[in-house]
Amino acid sequence: MVIAYVIFLCCFTIQLISPDEIFNLATDYMDIGRFTMYGQLIAYICLFYFYGKYLFSGKTKYLLYILPAFFVLFIAGFRTQIAAILLALGLFTYSVKKIASIKYMLLFLIVIGVLYQTSVVQNSINNMMKRQEAGDTFANEDYIRVIQFNYFTKEHFKSPVEYILGSGIPNPRTKYGQPFYTVDPTLGPYNGWQDWGIVGLSWMIGIPAVLALLFPVFRIIRRKCDDKILFLKFFYIFLLLSSFTTIEFYRVGSFFFHGLLFYLYELYHRHSKHDNIGHTQKVLGQTRRVVNS
Repeated sequence: MVIAYVIFLCCFTIQLISPDEIFNLATDYMDIGRFTMYGQLIAYICLFYFYGKYLFSGKTKYLLYILPAFFVLFIAGFRTQIAAILLALGLFTYSVKKIASIKYMLLFLIVIGVLYQTSVVQNSINNMMKRQEAGDTFANEDYIRVIQFNYFTKEHFKSPVEYILGSGIPNPRTKYGQPFYTVDPTLGPYNGWQDWGIVGLSWMIGIPAVLALLFPVFRIIRRKCDDKILFLKFFYIFLLLSSFTTIEFYRVGSFFFHGLLFYLYELYHRHSKHDNIGHTQKVLGQTRRVVNS
């Protein structure tokens, strides 16, 4: 994961300093200093991974390792992601440090303060504030996400069955799929399902399919995790919170890293289970010897 993180950051830096699109970007906001790249989920994974290292070791060097990940976060410019990541990191800190969490959060806020001194982050924050002032909130009936939600919940589906099982992933080569890849307002906000993250995905592939995708995530969040993989729990809390208005959960390249994380979790879970069984058998063996003697 760390190797993938370094490779991604090299590619991200090249794109950041280049005025032209070098990589196939996931968004096209480069004219206002925003963009996202396929596979950028690894940056957020390693942010939680290194923050966990910092919490358990107390070594501030790990905070430096998460600085680039925060650059990625701010350049993406999603307000819900920033709010969700701060909440998840706060819960992570309290889970590990309890009362002493204030000290660790102060050091973390210092890192955020250092980031804010850079022009890139300041520009990103200014853009987010402009969108807020322009009425890009759910209180505004003309906000595009409100329009999209009303369309998909009231007009798009042909039957209740379709509402539950989805209307199908749009293919641009079909009559059904073509309107999803146009910006013609007369056709309706077809392409807006991605602005609603996992909710929008349920409109396409159905509620049961989305729940099946989320089942391993709920499993990780619900179960007790070993300290070495505790970061997984809070990473997925962040991802769920932010995936109602972004497609980060299923952005191109993300499922490769989901596979790695699920595999990592299963390895530790099975190892922990095996150790517990071995410990129980050892205790029972000692008890039998005491009783027999």
